[in-house]
Amino acid sequence: MEDPSEFLQSLLRLPDDQIIPPDADLSPFYRTWGFTVFRTSYKDGSDQHWQSLLDKIASQVSIVVLGSDSSRQGNPVAQQIMSLFRLDARSKFELLNNLEMDQVRQLYKDGVGGQPMNSDERSRRCFLLADDEVLEGVSYNESWVKCVDVDYIAADHIPRNTRLGGQRYFGWMKMATQSVSQLWDMLGSRHLVGIAPPTIGGSHLTVWESDAGI
Repeated sequence: MEDPSEFLQSLLRLPDDQIIPPDADLSPFYRTWGFTVFRTSYKDGSDQHWQSLLDKIASQVSIVVLGSDSSRQGNPVAQQIMSLFRLDARSKFELLNNLEMDQVRQLYKDGVGGQPMNSDERSRRCFLLADDEVLEGVSYNESWVKCVDVDYIAADHIPRNTRLGGQRYFGWMKMATQSVSQLWDMLGSRHLVGIAPPTIGGSHLTVWESDAGI
C-alpha cells in the first residue's frame, strides 16, 4: 500500500447536514470496505475449501495493507484500514445450493439475507462467488475466485459487427485472491467491464491479477 492515508480518506463519509468540529473524532464516519462472497457449492469436502478460501483472502488483504513483512503493523492508519475491512461471507445451504450466477445476482439485488456490501455504490456493485469451479480450484491449491458484475445485461455487450469478433465480456472474471483489495480500490473509478480481461472464444482463460498497490 503506497499511501495508506489517501486510501483511508477515500473511506470517509461526512454527513452533509452536520458541521463537524475540527477536533472531532471522525472514526464513526468511516465506511467499511470489502466484498460480499456467496458460496453455491456444497460438495463433499467443500466446507474445508470454503474456509480455506476465506482465510486466504483475509490473509492476503492483510499483507497488502500491513506489508508482507508487517512493516506497517505499527502504523495507526494502516491498522484502521484493516479494521474496516469486511468479507461478508454467505453460505446458507437452503438458499444458495447450486444457484446459477444470474440467480445470485438477483439475491444481491433483492438484499436477501441483508444488504450486501457495495450495493449503494454503482461502480462497486460486484460480489465474489465461490462455486464448484472455484472450490475445486482451492482443492488444488489454486488461488482465485470469481468476481461478478451485479448489473450486467448481456444485450449491452453483444457486438453489432461480429466481423470484429464475438462478445468479449460476460459480466464476471476470474481474479487472483491476492488482488481483492486492489480490485476494490480500482472499482472506485471504473466498472468491472473496464478491468476484466477479454474472454477468448467465450472462455475465461485469464486470471486477473493486479500488480499495483492500494
